Amino acid sequence: AFSKVVMGKRRKTFTLSELAEKKQKILLDKEHFIPYQPADVHTEEGLQVHNFQKEASVAGFDLTGDTEAIMKSAKVKKVWDKKKKKMVGVQGESKKNMIKSESGKWIPSSYKSGRYQKWMEKTLQLTMTLEVTTERQVLLNLLNASRRTNDGRNTILNYK
Repeated sequence: AFSKVVMGKRRKTFTLSELAEKKQKILLDKEHFIPYQPADVHTEEGLQVHNFQKEASVAGFDLTGDTEAIMKSAKVKKVWDKKKKKMVGVQGESKKNMIKSESGKWIPSSYKSGRYQKWMEKTLQLTMTLEVTTERQVLLNLLNASRRTNDGRNTILNYK
């Protein structure tokens, strides 16, 4: 009766590049993902005549240490945190103006578009109008029900 052995399928092995591509496909949901940059951001940057930030970064003067030991000590600075009551590594000023995106990457806060807040306001207004119309409909139904009664009394006042 049980002479035939049924085996499961063998799993396919992926290379590292195939795994990376597969993971990227899973992470990026085309339907619900709102990119933090417009599609033509590179074109716009290329067409800018005078970008102050670019010129200022080129004209800057670097005073940091050139040796590896000095640079390492600058990165590992620690400060006493009163709330946590322990030494905490100080985050550089680069993260002060950064926000964490949906994918977990740190991006400049200047890319924050406020699209979600605008959508939320529109949705809230829509739900408010729907609630008002449903309340009106309930009252109209009650009025029509009171007109259909045989005894002629106002049933809205007695309705609880």
